[in-house]
Amino acid sequence: MSRKIFPRSPWIGLTAALAVAVLGGAWFYRTQKLQHLHAAEANLRTTARLKADQIYRWRNERLGDGKVLMKSRPLGEGLSDPATDRESLLDFLEIYREGYSYSDVLLTDPEGNILISLAGGAGELHPAGLAALTQAVRERRAVLTDLHYGSGDGEIHIAVIVPLFAPGGEVARVVFLQSNARDFLFPLIQDSTVTSETAETLLVRRDGDDVLFLNDLRHRDGTALALRLPLDRPDLPAALAISGQEGTVRGKDYRDEPVLAVLQPVPGSEWFVISKVDTAEVLSAFRPRALLFPILAVALLLIAAALAGMIQQRNQKSYYRTLARVQEERDQTAQEHLQLLENMINAFAIFESVFNEDGEFTSYRFEYINAAYERITGIARDEVRGRTVHQVWPGTEPSWGEAYGSVAVSGTPREFEMYHDPTGKLYHCYVYRPWESRNRFCVVFDDITDRKRTEGELRRLNRELEDRVAERTKELESSNRELEAFAYSVSHDLRAPLRAIEGFSRILEEDYGKRFDGEGKRLLRIVRDNTRKMDRLITDLLELSRAGRTEMDFSRVEMGDLATEIFREIASPEIREKFDFIIGPLPPARGDRVLLGQVWRNLIDNAIKYTLPGPVRRIEIAGRREGEWNVYSVRDSGVGFDPRYADKLFGVFQRLHTSAEFPGTGIGLALVERIIRRHGGRIEAESEPDQGALFRFYLPAGQKSTRMKQTSEPQGDKQ
Repeated sequence: MSRKIFPRSPWIGLTAALAVAVLGGAWFYRTQKLQHLHAAEANLRTTARLKADQIYRWRNERLGDGKVLMKSRPLGEGLSDPATDRESLLDFLEIYREGYSYSDVLLTDPEGNILISLAGGAGELHPAGLAALTQAVRERRAVLTDLHYGSGDGEIHIAVIVPLFAPGGEVARVVFLQSNARDFLFPLIQDSTVTSETAETLLVRRDGDDVLFLNDLRHRDGTALALRLPLDRPDLPAALAISGQEGTVRGKDYRDEPVLAVLQPVPGSEWFVISKVDTAEVLSAFRPRALLFPILAVALLLIAAALAGMIQQRNQKSYYRTLARVQEERDQTAQEHLQLLENMINAFAIFESVFNEDGEFTSYRFEYINAAYERITGIARDEVRGRTVHQVWPGTEPSWGEAYGSVAVSGTPREFEMYHDPTGKLYHCYVYRPWESRNRFCVVFDDITDRKRTEGELRRLNRELEDRVAERTKELESSNRELEAFAYSVSHDLRAPLRAIEGFSRILEEDYGKRFDGEGKRLLRIVRDNTRKMDRLITDLLELSRAGRTEMDFSRVEMGDLATEIFREIASPEIREKFDFIIGPLPPARGDRVLLGQVWRNLIDNAIKYTLPGPVRRIEIAGRREGEWNVYSVRDSGVGFDPRYADKLFGVFQRLHTSAEFPGTGIGLALVERIIRRHGGRIEAESEPDQGALFRFYLPAGQKSTRMKQTSEPQGDKQ
């Protein structure tokens, strides 16, 4: 029995050990194989996502260039003024072409006949260009063509079609901003940070029943817009992408080679990005390395990675729940309505509407007028109450009844200037109906006769002065446009590498963050924080550039409503609980509401930032009418600054505190000063260290052109 039992035990143990070794080796081999495949898939996903994002941003930037061109003042003047120098128009288009790196800029009529080609091209437009031109003219917006061969040059182009409008609103001309795909788009697709002998990125779209390859391929020449493969191939990754499939697939590429591929659509287009690599290359790398690592170490590493992933996933869920809750609290704020102020300094009246038997507005009857109305018009309220305007002033022009009647009937407020012959004065009127009924309406007006007479004399004097400096002004405006185009182009081009850094660091954090230790995560956060700071600086520079060249849309702006809205927008409920925010009556302004909102946003944000560290947190906003000027002020109880350096506050990158003390880019106040100056006003600041700060700015009380020289300067005083 002993010779049967004991010799059998070593074989059983050896068999068991061999079985464990074989099973463990097979398990490790399979694990290593999957790990390499997953790593290759991760690289392909990263590349596909990055390329799709870069192509999407590139397309949007081209459309953005077209939208900017649609609003271009110099080009608009060139279309509306037949006497405009053709050379000036060509110079402007050439500056635009060089500043935005276009291969050619074409100017055509709405039918597609080429009028100007900066690159000297001739002939007719490609059918793709004609189709896009028709769409752009019909929809009155910038349109991006698909990739196509140019007419006669053999190059692959993509163009932004930009309709330009005459003063009457019809499409007068069309601009083609033409890019050579081999100059930027194809290098963008082919550029890769991954070293591989077979990996490549494809750009495809559907063309009938075929897959059309849009870019040059690594393993075959002359394929751009030439290589087509049928859509009914179930093993072709490009065909699967067009059929709607996304993510990782395995199949055969255009060479019939087995490949591992990731399919990614390009948002906002009919294009698809295919990032692929030969399966043989992926599997050839892991076999030698699979024999170097102990099974136990790999098992422990996988367990640790799984636990870290679970912990990280739980922390991320908690973090995003917190963000969602904070956002909901911010969205629940509501605007407050201001009541009408008594004792108005402007003329004010309540009129009763008079209708005929057919319900048509025919006149209006005096119901109430204030003392200012009596003083300006010379009538007494007791003498006119209950009488119609034609009984009081028989010579009143019909235009007054038409203007008042439109408001009384529709309820839509109106603001206008109109001459009144019986009193011999020119009035600035604001008419509104605060009630649901159309039986009564209100009027607020000022006597602007003297002011208009003075303005007319000033315009005459200004015209004489402008005639003397017109040529010099033209040269200065041309130089400023070139500088602004250069600044915009530089800031625009700086963003491309910055976005690549942000994209790769985000992908590292999302896909590989669990493999970094604490120091590695800290360094990665530093990279992303500094990238965001640089992006914010570029954004501020672009805002500063746009503030000097954006077309302004003048309208009546209720400054009290706007300041309150901005404070509630930028201050969270927690911040608002810590502040005493006091806003007094503010006179309405005449200006661009978006730009004036930027002024309030920067001033209030600075007040919060420099007041928050102190024990007393108080912000006061006040305003008043001072002659021909509206004066607004923002006072805080913050850290203040040395008044000796007040003249540096409104310069670009000029800061009186370090970024370690208070964050910022040093551009906000420069942007504020530029916006106020464009409105014909000015800004000043007062402060003492640890005594808070006061910012006061002046805006014209009436409607003024931003190009008109001011007849008087605002005189500031202490508040």
